[in-house]
Amino acid sequence: MSSIVSIDLLSDSLLNAAVAVAVAVVANLATSFLHSRSKKRQPTYSERLGKLADELTRSSRQVDEILGEIGAVTSERQRAAEQLEQELARLTASEAEIKQRIDALKDVPIPVAEHFTKLMDSGERRSARRDYMLFGAGVLTSIISAIALKWLGLA
Repeated sequence: MSSIVSIDLLSDSLLNAAVAVAVAVVANLATSFLHSRSKKRQPTYSERLGKLADELTRSSRQVDEILGEIGAVTSERQRAAEQLEQELARLTASEAEIKQRIDALKDVPIPVAEHFTKLMDSGERRSARRDYMLFGAGVLTSIISAIALKWLGLA
């Protein structure tokens, strides 16, 4: 019976060894498969040319977009320059009109200006007299009300 047990033990150990070898082989195959998949293959000449053509097309689109934006900015600036020119022409005409008015006022005789000044001074004097009279009336009213309040015992 001991020979049967030893044969069983031997067959178990052989079986374990065979399983271990199989696992090692499968692990080695998996590792080599993963390494072969992870290694980049060199692209072919036509693949490289296709990739470069795609990049060139994308870059060309970007350049077209940038040129369109530059064109839009240029046209906006041109419109702004035209508006500034129109504004300058309007202001130049206005300046000429104002210069004519100033020249016309230079020819106004001085007596007219003096008469206008006299009219303004008399109005200001009347206004000053009225202000003094109102101030005096206010002082007088304050004094009378203070005396009345003191006499009534409210102050």
